[in-house]
Amino acid sequence: MDADMQTRTLTAPDAVPTKAPEASTTRFDAAQFDPARFDLRSEYVELAAEVFSLLSDPTRIRIILALSSGELSVGELADRVGKAPTAVSQHLAKLRWAKVVQTRQEGTRAYYSLIDEHAQLLVSQAIFQAEHVIDFWPRHHRGTAGTSDRTRREQR
Repeated sequence: MDADMQTRTLTAPDAVPTKAPEASTTRFDAAQFDPARFDLRSEYVELAAEVFSLLSDPTRIRIILALSSGELSVGELADRVGKAPTAVSQHLAKLRWAKVVQTRQEGTRAYYSLIDEHAQLLVSQAIFQAEHVIDFWPRHHRGTAGTSDRTRREQR
């Protein structure tokens, strides 16, 4: 078990670094995925289930998507996700506790950003999977220029 991962996952939110590392442009490569690399009895399996539970709320997914473009204040996030600032603050508190987001204080205003690319990649993959529910040939398989199967059916 990687000690840094254990510390990062199980410590209090105050232990979050003050500055996030630069986001990686790494994409998931299914050909490089090796399930034998993961111990099925590891405590990380339970923690991974908690991560999925945390990300099961549409507002939190929208917050992660909004923060993918960079740091935002609570008010800016509230505008982008269409929720009240108090509701967004509650979601941000849970994301901060789970070490998904971090804050930077500037005067009386707090700015939030993603700590690393992991939540962004999970959300992207979940959205790609959701596209399969709607379209036989989803947009992410054909590029952004195509239209969805649903759109083509509606145009007929």
